[in-house]
Amino acid sequence: MIWYGVEIRSVPGLFWRTVCDMDAALDNINFPTDEPGIRQVVENWAIKRKDRHGFATNMGTALAVDEFVIETVKPDPKDLNGQEVSCYRNRKGVWGLISQVACDANAKIRFVQTDWPGATNDLTCFRETALFMLLKSDNLPEWMHIVADEAYSPLSAECGWRILTPYSQHQLNSAKQKDWQNLQDWKDRMAIDANVTLAKPVDEYWKMRAFNHELSSERITIE
Repeated sequence: MIWYGVEIRSVPGLFWRTVCDMDAALDNINFPTDEPGIRQVVENWAIKRKDRHGFATNMGTALAVDEFVIETVKPDPKDLNGQEVSCYRNRKGVWGLISQVACDANAKIRFVQTDWPGATNDLTCFRETALFMLLKSDNLPEWMHIVADEAYSPLSAECGWRILTPYSQHQLNSAKQKDWQNLQDWKDRMAIDANVTLAKPVDEYWKMRAFNHELSSERITIE
């Protein structure tokens, strides 16, 4: 008998091989904690970036982290041990569970943890992960870090600034306004006394933009 172009007797074998492949993949989800292993993961980013973007800088990036929502059906209150059903519905109206996922430059999953109802924010989730505990420890090289989006910014100070996040639009706007004011003050000072040797103020805004661009190249390398 043929079922969707496959002999029925072959289906159990295909299913079993799929289960074995999935099990093997899950067993290989790990992040090295020894310096040679971490250095290899970091160097992969430089190699991939040169292939994708034409330049190679080594910022010390090891992983890119973000949350992932596993969609589910609306849970039954009797299965939640007193938790509110609404805890499992996120801001987009989707019922689900939150996973924190980290991958390397080759888009290989190196860490995954799924422990939170869908309405939980990124900060709460990541703060409770084994990866965050590892970042807070003294067991990793000082030059190593991970990249994430703005939502993770408040956590960076808690783990020795090992989480690099882009500057927010508010920070960029504030820097742009401050740069404009500094430039006007410099022009006014030079107009009063042209003989004064005064260095032109540095544009912090463009330095911040450059950092965001560099950081975005880390993230889009794997997309």
